[in-house]
Amino acid sequence: MTRTEYDADMTRGATVLRCVADFIGCRPALPPVTSVDVGWSQVDLVWSVKIHMYAGTSQDMERWALAMDDVVTTRVEATSEYIGEHTRIEVAGTIHGHSVTVWTTLDGSTR
Repeated sequence: MTRTEYDADMTRGATVLRCVADFIGCRPALPPVTSVDVGWSQVDLVWSVKIHMYAGTSQDMERWALAMDDVVTTRVEATSEYIGEHTRIEVAGTIHGHSVTVWTTLDGSTR
């Protein structure tokens, strides 16, 4: 099988994960995370990282925003049949040039 420019380079993906893990490990003041997903964009041809914080707070998200470069913070008010009224907060930025999004959902009691 011949590799093309559209194929995901798994070695590069592992490097991105290691880079983000080192970044988090060197910053003990960052709040703990629930999951880290590393994904390949077939459209953009880049690796990106999504970090989920279960029961994160607005202050937790501010700490992530201060730690990353090129930050954009988004707050969306929504209603879901599963969790009711809530706010989804996303902090998108870069860590050592890699695209990273940290997100959490705040219910009515934590907004």
